[in-house]
Amino acid sequence: MGKTIEALASHGLVALVDTPARAIQAWARAIADGGIHLFGVPIDLLSVAAVVDELADEVQVIVGVTGVVRADQLSVAMAAGAEFVCCPIADPALIGAAKARGLDVIAGAMTPTEIHAALEAGADAVAVDPAGILGPAYFAEMAKRFRGARLLAAGGVDIESAPRFLELGAVGVIVDRGIFPQTREPAALEVISARARALVEVCEEQLASRIVLTVPSDRPTAPPTPLFRDPEPRVAAPRPASSVPPPIPTHARRSSRPASVPPPIPREATRIGPPPIERSVLPPRETSVVRAVAHLQRSSFVPPPPPVTRDLRSVPRLVAGHR
Repeated sequence: MGKTIEALASHGLVALVDTPARAIQAWARAIADGGIHLFGVPIDLLSVAAVVDELADEVQVIVGVTGVVRADQLSVAMAAGAEFVCCPIADPALIGAAKARGLDVIAGAMTPTEIHAALEAGADAVAVDPAGILGPAYFAEMAKRFRGARLLAAGGVDIESAPRFLELGAVGVIVDRGIFPQTREPAALEVISARARALVEVCEEQLASRIVLTVPSDRPTAPPTPLFRDPEPRVAAPRPASSVPPPIPTHARRSSRPASVPPPIPREATRIGPPPIERSVLPPRETSVVRAVAHLQRSSFVPPPPPVTRDLRSVPRLVAGHR
């Protein structure tokens, strides 16, 4: 573990500055007085190698170079004496080259694919960028997917939103807005120190609240109880030799029905419906008449009266007779 990761574990803050070279040294000293010990200088700053060298010698801060996207910029960071580099891209080749030169790498990523690629390439930490624009909900989702990974929040993070990202599981926050004022007057140094001191106090409280108490190693601990236990195999108990019935011979299986089986039910007992009509000894015609009468009696059928028909020619005669 390098100096960068150790400093992140203490207060979890990295301050990035974008200001002319003549004001960087004073601002870095004000940051150190406020308790922030990680200080990032942009790679495109004029005479960046000389600025980083002076800061490492005169100010008690760990200086790094930000915005590194090419391998030749790693040589500038090495010549300046930088302790870490911040890459806004998840380039495995660039990360591998920085690690080969002994630099701590904070790689920038946004999507889960980029975060996975940066971690696989060997980055010491991955900065979810732009977390300040994507919001705490997006960072919380990434932290849930990559549990145990060193994730930082970067890009548009100010002193008000930084504690919220630490609460969601970030190991550190790269603050690029809210600490440094727009004016470069001497009175601004006191403002920088006051803001940094207040931010460090809040972030240290958030990090301390995530400490988990562990049991000392000399105290015996019980093994963890499994949530699910494998069912014990059931072994059938062997039967005594005397209780096993002898096999039935083949000729006995084809024998007649045993005496214990009840006799079959006669077919007449299973008939459903009215009893059948007994056949009569009458002649065939009289028998059919009797059956028809019996059927009408059972169904209570009453035939309708015959229709009344009149001769329409007799109607005028009847009318004339009434007259």
